[in-house]
Amino acid sequence: MILNELLQRISEALCKNFTMKYSASEIHQCMLRKAYCISADNAHTVHPNYPEYHQDVHKPSFHKGIVAKMHCGQSYATDAVSNSILKEICKIHNVPLQDFIIK
Repeated sequence: MILNELLQRISEALCKNFTMKYSASEIHQCMLRKAYCISADNAHTVHPNYPEYHQDVHKPSFHKGIVAKMHCGQSYATDAVSNSILKEICKIHNVPLQDFIIK
């Protein structure tokens, strides 16, 4: 819902501020088809009293880069496709990336 409204406002602003050969509606639909959602916000590192809640190979650490959150039940927005895109972007720009996967 938020992404849809945000992209709609951006497409309207583009049409107002620039000479576009497409309508705001066409730009909006194109952006929706090319948009991806990624959960990469503030992540907590492993709580020392509850390490069993994390998978051994997917424990976020301090100062080790962006944390991409994933969950097979889709509790987070990141899926396999958007995560692979994020990984490529981070690799191109030398940005460290960590995976956080719920156990």
